[in-house]
Amino acid sequence: MRIGITLVAAGLAIASPAFAQSFNVDFGSGNAPGAAYAAVGASGAWNLVGVLPPAQRQSLISLQGGPSNARIYMIGGTALLESDDPLTTGDDESLLDDMLIGFNDPVDVCVWVEGLTNGTYGVVLYAMTPNEAARTCRTRVDDSPQPPTEVGGAWPGQHEELVTYSTFSVGVTNGTIGLHSGLWGANFQSGLNGLQLVDLSGTSAPLDVPEGASLRTYPNPSRAAQRLEWRGAGPLEIVDVSGRVVWSTPGVATTEGRITRWDGTDRAGRRVPAGVYFARVGGSERTEAIKLIRLD
Repeated sequence: MRIGITLVAAGLAIASPAFAQSFNVDFGSGNAPGAAYAAVGASGAWNLVGVLPPAQRQSLISLQGGPSNARIYMIGGTALLESDDPLTTGDDESLLDDMLIGFNDPVDVCVWVEGLTNGTYGVVLYAMTPNEAARTCRTRVDDSPQPPTEVGGAWPGQHEELVTYSTFSVGVTNGTIGLHSGLWGANFQSGLNGLQLVDLSGTSAPLDVPEGASLRTYPNPSRAAQRLEWRGAGPLEIVDVSGRVVWSTPGVATTEGRITRWDGTDRAGRRVPAGVYFARVGGSERTEAIKLIRLD
């Protein structure tokens, strides 16, 4: 039995910085999700992108809906595959019921975003599993410290129906991010439903800071445990670039403060991939957050 997926606005809800270099992309035709829809990333305007010939670029609008210098182009994406899942509606349907596909022969589905300001970006890829049940699909982001991610099957916590999302962080030095789905070099189908890019450079406090809250960490970046000093209402949480909580303290802080250490593992004790994470503490609608960088 197929189980419908509902992707609510569960991202970091980054409110205050300018997002001229952050983008949401829905591969498909017809309607893109509305600007209030975050999927598992950040809310904002969505670009609707179809199949582009290899020499063709499409300009992107930012999350704020304004023009930018960024352009998207691709090779290997040969068609749009459209479906009508009765269990997806509204913005979920707009993102998940159509996708850019290719057959990994002779190339994978490869997409580039160029014209970016150099810095650190969080990347979310929404990828369809292959049409061969025995296979999984792989997603990859060029120059990211994370290796290709297997998509499909029982990928813990993030697989619903035919769509799985993967998260990456990447340091951009040449103005371009390359994204890929497939990576098998065999003639079977893989595809991308959409992608989200969030510029993480200079966002050491990406959310509004509640009065009286305090949070700091060191060393940062780090391969070892990071010391976190914090006070305020609510538990301390570590979230990834998509807003998913990977670790949290069991209790709440007091105004006198608390010290804890995060050793770079998730709540199941597994080491998290290298990349960008956020520590946050707050018990109201406003939350303080700081950026943590984990190294291999």
